[in-house]
Amino acid sequence: MISVIVPIYNAQDYLRRCLDSIVNQTYKDIEILLIDDGSTDNSRKICHEYAKRDTRIDVIHKLNAGTSAARNTGIYLSKGDFITFVDADDFLELDAIETFIDYCWLGVDLVMGDFFISNKPPDYILNYTKILYEADIADYLQSYLKRPSGHALFVYCWANLYKASIIKENNIRFNTDMHIFEDGIFNMKYLKHVKLAGYVRKHIYHYVINDHQTAERWIFKEPLAFKNIISAVCMYLRSANYIENASTSFAIKQMIRYFSLGGEREEIKQAINTIINDYGIQTCLRYYQRSKGDSWLIPFLMRRKWINAIMWACKRRAR
Repeated sequence: MISVIVPIYNAQDYLRRCLDSIVNQTYKDIEILLIDDGSTDNSRKICHEYAKRDTRIDVIHKLNAGTSAARNTGIYLSKGDFITFVDADDFLELDAIETFIDYCWLGVDLVMGDFFISNKPPDYILNYTKILYEADIADYLQSYLKRPSGHALFVYCWANLYKASIIKENNIRFNTDMHIFEDGIFNMKYLKHVKLAGYVRKHIYHYVINDHQTAERWIFKEPLAFKNIISAVCMYLRSANYIENASTSFAIKQMIRYFSLGGEREEIKQAINTIINDYGIQTCLRYYQRSKGDSWLIPFLMRRKWINAIMWACKRRAR
């Protein structure tokens, strides 16, 4: 059986689409755990409406403690042999779980599907469906640190199928003190126990970016949080050789992303100011070696802390 864990907080505008995509999966042997994280809108009502129609659904209400705590509750209550996560504002292709199951027979510890991003044209992470051994995973993560991307493997917990036994026997949980990059850190903990992973070159998940996403707002409040995922990846790789380049690459990517998200000018300026005045970032800039196609201008401006010029350059890159 597959446990589908859905953390929910004030998702009334998207929740029906999400639940329809789960209850209508072509693979039927699933339990659906709807973790209501203290919603104050009609999400609770919608959850119970679906639970009345489908006995595979369990609705759990809890005090608001964030997405990580809600996912951890789902892990604790899950009964399936495998676990997958779906965010309440996203949705699945109807054969997503069947696609996962077809790949499980190859003996992999982790199955990863590809996904659509709502504001971007369709693309694929890798060129073909692939089995990844430990060495392949390490090579991929090294490449990711050199050029971080929001469309990548091991970054998110959704569009993945995990073995429940690995999660539970090794007490792998989401960090409830984190608001962004908690998915990636969860994955780094999980990867320590993975011998084989499988990537399926098929879009099975729809990642929907909307104006009300809590996680998207946290990158303004915690502009240096990307350091946590860099540290977690380096710990998995057992090497600190990538920190300088990765820290600068993540910083540049995040500053450009601020403009893509449409934040207020002063909010963006304050976040960028925090990044460029961080001693660790300035130290890493000394050793930064850009890859082909990366901006030479932004790191140059960062070293000099010319914030208005940085904002201009990042805004141009975001277009």
